[in-house]
Amino acid sequence: MNQNNLIAEEKEPTIRDVVAAIEDSRKETKKDIAAAIEDSRKEMMKDVKVAIEDSRKETKKDVKVAIEDSKKDLMAAIKGVKDELGKKIDDTNQVVNELVETINDYATNTDRRLDKIEATMVTRDYLDRKMADMKGDLVAMIRDEDKKLGITVETLAGKKVISEDEKKKILSMEPFPKLYV
Repeated sequence: MNQNNLIAEEKEPTIRDVVAAIEDSRKETKKDIAAAIEDSRKEMMKDVKVAIEDSRKETKKDVKVAIEDSKKDLMAAIKGVKDELGKKIDDTNQVVNELVETINDYATNTDRRLDKIEATMVTRDYLDRKMADMKGDLVAMIRDEDKKLGITVETLAGKKVISEDEKKKILSMEPFPKLYV
């Protein structure tokens, strides 16, 4: 009977049994897939970390090489600029020296001309003496003319051509007035 019971117990599965089995199978498959995905993700993360580290090391090497190359290029460029500046400075020094020489020549010529002008130039004392002499000569000439005018006025007054008041008025005029009291 045991066997019969076993056979009897082994009956055909019902839809519920099949759905439960499918659901169990689906859950089991889902767990397996999740575990596989997680394992794959972990493996990929390890691979990515290794790749990043390798790439970082390689990039670091490349950057060092690029920096060294740039340093060499920069030093060569600086040397070229230094050489070019040296040439420009030499050219500028030559031009400055020529200018200084020209200025010195001009200054020497100007000094000679000034010496010549100073040698022929009159002094203030000389001009003062000449002006005083000329002033004295002019005063003497004007005094002579004033005497002539006085004689002429006296003659005209004596001949009654001008009145006594007109005579006094004329003789009391500048530059050498006569005073009547």
